[in-house]
Amino acid sequence: MPFIKDFQDKSPLHLTVEAENEQGICIILDLIKNDPIDNHGRAINDIFPDIVQTNSATLDDYLKARILQTDTLSRLDKGKLKVIQWTESSLVAASQWPDFSEIKEGLLEPSKDGSKIMNDISVKIIDIPEIHGFSTDTGGKFFDSLAEIDNLNLFLNPVVKSTIDYKWPLVRFYTILWLFIPFLIQLGAFIAFSNVFCGQLGPSNELWPAARTGNIALIIILYVLAIYFLSIEIIQIAKQGIPYFFVIWNLQDIVVPSLIILVITYRLKEWQDTTGSFEIPVIIYSAHAAASLLLWSKFLYFLRIFESTGKSLKS
Repeated sequence: MPFIKDFQDKSPLHLTVEAENEQGICIILDLIKNDPIDNHGRAINDIFPDIVQTNSATLDDYLKARILQTDTLSRLDKGKLKVIQWTESSLVAASQWPDFSEIKEGLLEPSKDGSKIMNDISVKIIDIPEIHGFSTDTGGKFFDSLAEIDNLNLFLNPVVKSTIDYKWPLVRFYTILWLFIPFLIQLGAFIAFSNVFCGQLGPSNELWPAARTGNIALIIILYVLAIYFLSIEIIQIAKQGIPYFFVIWNLQDIVVPSLIILVITYRLKEWQDTTGSFEIPVIIYSAHAAASLLLWSKFLYFLRIFESTGKSLKS
């Protein structure tokens, strides 16, 4: 059996993956894809992300073949699913041999007021352990492998789609918390800075002494958030290297905070000049306009994470 491990904790499939023998990987995956449930999944889950990265020609068929149904699950054919956003399906993490009541509670909406309204459903299990996990090495490496593959057709595979759908709600929550909300604060601060302190109010205005504190507060907010977003991009550059710069949205993410820092730095110099001799270069006005345009473009990009706006922006 190609998944039985030796005393070095390696199976023939492990050795084939280490040797980067794509033909051998294809042969073994094709050989074991129709195995019974829980036959080999736990024996190869540690190298499964590496198998994904090889982009084997039989990987798509193997993944589809590991969607299985037990006799117990086949009995659950009626109910109302707890549908995941943007899908018509429901997902739940369970043990390899799950308890029937656990599955029902995780997948189905509880009946209200004795409602008999039910739909025809089909419940199956993805027999690939740990790829859905947030805290396991296999889960993290699996998504790292997906991020690096060139074969975008693999994302149409039901196993890959289901795993992404399962993780999406938590990813969406932290995207909103750590990225979207700080971005909204940055956008609001930049709008106020641009329209009030770069047009209506300035050092020569009689209201300037009263408004100066608000201006300083906006500048601090803009500096802090620009550095925050830049630090995120620098971490990504450190992880991805040169390929980072080949994605247009990455370039926008690093250009926007850089332009904001440039613009407010020159504005500060203008306001601190007591001689009246300092003039802002014309290119800074262009940079200011570009930053505004890119911020609104990024705002539209963020709206894709919400169901009510995401479908309209994708269509």
